[in-house]
Amino acid sequence: RVSLASEDDFHLKETFSYMKNTIGDDTDLDSLGKILFEMGEYEQGEKCYKRMRDEGKLVCGNAELGLGKIGAVYNNADESLKHLEEALHIRQRLLGEDHGDVGECYTLIGGVHWYVLEDYDEALRNLTKAVKIPEAALPPDSLALAKTYHNLGTTYDLQEEYDLGLNYFMKALKIREKMLPSNHPDIGTTYNNIGKLYESKENYGKALEYCEKAMGIQRKILPPTHAELKRTERNIRKLKDKMKH
Repeated sequence: RVSLASEDDFHLKETFSYMKNTIGDDTDLDSLGKILFEMGEYEQGEKCYKRMRDEGKLVCGNAELGLGKIGAVYNNADESLKHLEEALHIRQRLLGEDHGDVGECYTLIGGVHWYVLEDYDEALRNLTKAVKIPEAALPPDSLALAKTYHNLGTTYDLQEEYDLGLNYFMKALKIREKMLPSNHPDIGTTYNNIGKLYESKENYGKALEYCEKAMGIQRKILPPTHAELKRTERNIRKLKDKMKH
């Protein structure tokens, strides 16, 4: 279904009325452009074809993004970054720097630097750009924003910037607790990461508190023999031992 940005002006309303009377509501931009040309509506035809061109470029950008994600799965950082950066450039040109889809590119690029290359400085640079966009463009309880906060928390944790890491984990947790069911695995993951961070800060009481919260969720959603649950149980025993000394 076609809806041009300038549909409010009189000439375009006339054109759309004509289109509905002749070929109905559903058409594609190519057909609309041809009819506008035949009608002598060259200005509207130009707008139509420019939009068709830009939408085609956005489709190419989506393809580049998908190829970049697949490259990351295969741990092929060079191939992944090539496609993700091309997707970023396309979206920046057509959507603007502050669009949420641009933030998605920065998040994925940061993820490749983090998971595949273990270049935490470069990961942090991209994730920081990513979080600024959804903070401005998305509602404060957006789960996409929570994901970016969580990635930033993990990156700061890996850099031993524990206070900054904790700040972002808590931001992610606040959104997830509000927007997700209480036993959602993403909440459990956040609890677990906060617990590990407190352990790194040698605050074993707080670490135990959050690890036990994570275990409570895991016991509801995982089988008793699951490796992740067993790992959390071992970590809790270790924390209790540390608190005795």
